[in-house]
Amino acid sequence: MRAEGVSARLRVAERRGGLLLILLGGFLLRLYQLGVQSLWYDETVSAFLASQSAVDLIAHTARDIHPPLYYLLLRLWTFAVGDSEFALAFFSVFWGMLLIAITYRIARHLVDTPTGLLAALLVAISPFHVWYSQEVRMYTLGSFLGMVTLYALARLWRAAGRPWRLWIAWISAAAVGLYTLYYFAFLLVAENLFVLGNALWRWWRERRFDGWLWRWIGAQGVVILFYLPWLPIFYRQATNPPVPPWRSFTGAWSVLRDAWTALTLGQSVTPGQVWPALLIAAALYLFALWPDREKRDGALSGGVVRLLLAGYTFVPLALLYLFSYVTPLFHVRYVFLYAGTFFIVLAWGLRRLWGRPRGRRNLWRAAVIGGLLLAYGGASAFSLRQFWTDPAYAADDLRGGVRYIAQHLGPDDAILINAGYAYTALRYYYRGPIAWQGRLTSYPEGGVPRGRGAVIVQAGTVDGSPDLGWGDPEADFYAMPWGEAEAALGRLFRHHSRVWVLRIYDTVTDPGGRIRSWLEAHGLLLDDRLLTGEANARVQVWRTHREPRFEGPEPQYPVGVSFGKEVLSLQGYDAPTMSVVAGRDLEISLQWRWRADPESRESRRNYHLSLGLFDAAGRRWAQTDELLGGPLYPTSRWVPGEVMRAPVRFPVPLGVPPGDYFLDVTVYDADDMTALSVEDPTWGVDGQRVRLGQVRVDRPGAWPEAAWPDLARRAAASFADRVQLVRYDPPVGRIQPGERLSVRLLWRARGAAGSDGQVVLALLGEDGRPVVSSAQPPAGGLYPMSRWAPGEVVLDQPELLVPGRVPAGRYRLGVGVQSADGRLLRWREGLFRRGEYYVLGEVELASRPVNFDVPPMGHRVDARLGEVVRLLGFDLDRSRVRPGETIEVVLYWQALGEMTESFKVFNHLIGPDGNLYGQRDGYPANGAQPTSGWVVGEVIIDRYTIPVAADAPAGTYRLLTGMYRESDFSRLPTFDADGRPLGDTIPLAEIEVVP
Repeated sequence: MRAEGVSARLRVAERRGGLLLILLGGFLLRLYQLGVQSLWYDETVSAFLASQSAVDLIAHTARDIHPPLYYLLLRLWTFAVGDSEFALAFFSVFWGMLLIAITYRIARHLVDTPTGLLAALLVAISPFHVWYSQEVRMYTLGSFLGMVTLYALARLWRAAGRPWRLWIAWISAAAVGLYTLYYFAFLLVAENLFVLGNALWRWWRERRFDGWLWRWIGAQGVVILFYLPWLPIFYRQATNPPVPPWRSFTGAWSVLRDAWTALTLGQSVTPGQVWPALLIAAALYLFALWPDREKRDGALSGGVVRLLLAGYTFVPLALLYLFSYVTPLFHVRYVFLYAGTFFIVLAWGLRRLWGRPRGRRNLWRAAVIGGLLLAYGGASAFSLRQFWTDPAYAADDLRGGVRYIAQHLGPDDAILINAGYAYTALRYYYRGPIAWQGRLTSYPEGGVPRGRGAVIVQAGTVDGSPDLGWGDPEADFYAMPWGEAEAALGRLFRHHSRVWVLRIYDTVTDPGGRIRSWLEAHGLLLDDRLLTGEANARVQVWRTHREPRFEGPEPQYPVGVSFGKEVLSLQGYDAPTMSVVAGRDLEISLQWRWRADPESRESRRNYHLSLGLFDAAGRRWAQTDELLGGPLYPTSRWVPGEVMRAPVRFPVPLGVPPGDYFLDVTVYDADDMTALSVEDPTWGVDGQRVRLGQVRVDRPGAWPEAAWPDLARRAAASFADRVQLVRYDPPVGRIQPGERLSVRLLWRARGAAGSDGQVVLALLGEDGRPVVSSAQPPAGGLYPMSRWAPGEVVLDQPELLVPGRVPAGRYRLGVGVQSADGRLLRWREGLFRRGEYYVLGEVELASRPVNFDVPPMGHRVDARLGEVVRLLGFDLDRSRVRPGETIEVVLYWQALGEMTESFKVFNHLIGPDGNLYGQRDGYPANGAQPTSGWVVGEVIIDRYTIPVAADAPAGTYRLLTGMYRESDFSRLPTFDADGRPLGDTIPLAEIEVVP
């Protein structure tokens, strides 16, 4: 007896352990890639409704085609876990896991424990189940509720006594199911047909009805009573759908083929790819349903169980097909609602293959069953791989489309959604302010307010039935007579410079393509992006006039600066404001005039603009780049004299320190990354940028982690509980002596920061000690730590100059925090990691030859520049030159001290009239040997070729040289060999210019 008890407990433990492993495997499969893809249209409806109030949600579903319960539950779910794609989809994962568990429970009750485990395993790895467990829709919830009704029915059948709990479970699941999905009604009809059929069979045999039947009829009455508040809405939606027709009748063979493929291996395969698996599954399914003479323990006979399990799936499917003769109802996604028992039958077939233990016969039976399971696992893996990786099964990338619009939406742009009911995708993914949203035909004659957010216009069904949306002005679906739509498009084009179009399902709402034809006739397509997914959604942007315009409105801020030699001029710009809160966008519209000669090389180039946010020290804190004109109308297509407006949405990342910055614009050719020169002394910066003006960046009121800048690495290093390094970009892998190492860091204040601290960058040797380090206030001194609020995140861009004296080799770059009294604060991360310098990455310092020998030279000078550089002398290739020719000069420098700056060398040819007739500036050795990398005593050979102006008059010229800081053009003072001041230049030689 004891041995039997121990054996029974072992079997229970094995069963529970097996089920736990199955549940764990199914959970991991459902977590993989969860929330990675965009939500498709139906899912965005779920996300949007979950964000509405309960009253608005219910009112919306009363005008739609699905009942409200799933959306209400999803709304409660978002209160707890948020509304990201992952969080929303996890709600379906929850019900998908319960489906595995209840499948096991039902199979165990109706057949036996091994069948239950096999069925749970098949459900866990089923691509059909994984698909809908990762979709933000009501199907897994509905399927689970259906299985609850089945389990309660199976337990109630011939149950002794009055099992009120089971009756309550069936009634509750049935009522909740009807409030979840209308197609649930077909499942309840199937169960009622099963009960009625058995009752009639009993009456035929015994000439009486069981009292159980009357309780069952009473339960149906209770369900109807619970559903009465929604029944009129259901009836209206079922008999007069408020949506445009989008489905056609599906034939019986197509219904059976598509349903069987989905039930077996999901929707990410075609029957032609997996037909052997489909045939084997069909044979196994029929084998399970084939009658046997084996008697079973339990309340239900084998024949009744087979009828119940098969009817659960295929009777609703048959009803769906029959009702489609009245109105098309079939879609393969609805089959999932009835898929719950499919794998129980297949598992039963496998169990019957095993049969009773018969010695050696078990070996080949085990081999067959194992082979079938492996084959199904392989086919499932193939289907799941296609589901997760094949673009043919990718969700419509509405996320990418809406984000592209949001990144490029100008302050006077509008967004037209065709079809308009897909606005839920825009509302979920676009998190900016919305100035106006409404139907196209309701767009006002006088336009809408500008600069207050996005203008969202929803197109209806062109010349659709007046019954669409039941004529409700709040409905998402509405008929749009073409005459009214055409007039509204004209109003839209008059009031906006560009119109973005989110095209999805427009072949349903505009089958004749009238809106598309109107846009082509009246606008100019600037960009057209096809989004991934089966709906062929696309994002377009149209200029609201076809022909070029040679005059534009007077810009709010006139500029009038040329880029290049009369290639492009910036007329000015408009901006609602020149202040922005960090983490938000600055909206600006630039007005350009194309001046390139049609025969020039520049006229064939496609130029980009780059907007940058710079501080007073020249550090860039934000940048955005755009192709001028758009991919379909780049500058190479512009007409000479044409005026183009370029609306730009300039994102200022969360964490940019509050303060005043400069907004600069650059124009460049992306093919060779050459920038157009800017020679204007008033607007120009560094010869390549135009300074538009000052921008004030204000501190936000909150710093949510979802909005933090997306730096490459994540960290959680807390420095003495004052500040925490949370993200960073690692340093470049290789540098030259004299270069500056720059990294981007994101700090978070743990609490009140108190006194100011400094950020320390250090190059660490093998022993972990600094070889060279630099302490500097965070954010370049723009925003001291004492001003940081608790929880605030701050971007930082510290730099470390690596002088030439540091030996070549591999080093680690570390960052530390120094308190006001000069102490390094220790950091900790997790339980065990801690130290003084947090390592950001490895850096290889390249070697270069260093020369201390003074070579022979043609002319000795021995002049000094400041206290750090001596000009030993120079070589000159000629002292007589003609206009248009060149002069080559070789300068011999010697480092007197270590320099922390990289100075630029200038060489000027000054004529008798004091004007400049030749110039060549550059960093020493063509930039290969910056002064910041010079070693004390080193001799540097520096060569320049100076062009002489073609209009240089004859006479005696002076050749001068010197050094200056490029940041502010300040020059180093110069002294002769005896220490007498020379000013800020060193005279080298006299040059005779002859005719």
